[in-house]
Amino acid sequence: MKIVKTTLVLLLTCSLGSQAWSQSIIRGKVVDKDTGDGLPGASVVIGQSTVGSATDYNGEFVIRGVQPGSTVINISFIGFETKSIELEVNSSDVNLGNIQLESSIASLETIIVRGSLEGQQRALNQQRSADNIKNIVSADLIGRFPDLNVAEALQRVPGVNITRARGEGSTVSIRGTQAHFTAINING
Repeated sequence: MKIVKTTLVLLLTCSLGSQAWSQSIIRGKVVDKDTGDGLPGASVVIGQSTVGSATDYNGEFVIRGVQPGSTVINISFIGFETKSIELEVNSSDVNLGNIQLESSIASLETIIVRGSLEGQQRALNQQRSADNIKNIVSADLIGRFPDLNVAEALQRVPGVNITRARGEGSTVSIRGTQAHFTAINING
């Protein structure tokens, strides 16, 4: 009985050992085709399975436990085209060398950026050519202020004070004068 158990354990060990020896290792390096730099974090997967590896800091990878026979390796990296390599695994160590990935750049047509400060330019020209002292604020500039009403927007003009009623700006005055001495024109 003891001999049968020993023989059974020996046969099991031999069969497991032969399976371990029949598995292969695939290694390689994933690089950018244009620069030749390694691509860290690229995904290297066998076929449609979840067996695979990610490349290290230098773009190198090692996949252990690959069964002998024909297989497909899929390599993907964000911003690069996915590459599939068909290979026959016969030996215990398969070195694929450098695997070059091409960048998948989506090219755009010409982009035209136009800025418009016509209202502010007009306001500054009126202010500069005025006979008296004026501060002119364009509607474009007032629209950019995060204020609730016009009185609060005008407090941003130098020398202008506002008084508040119930927490909201209500009347506007030039600093040092009473509110009824101040004239405000909207739209001219």
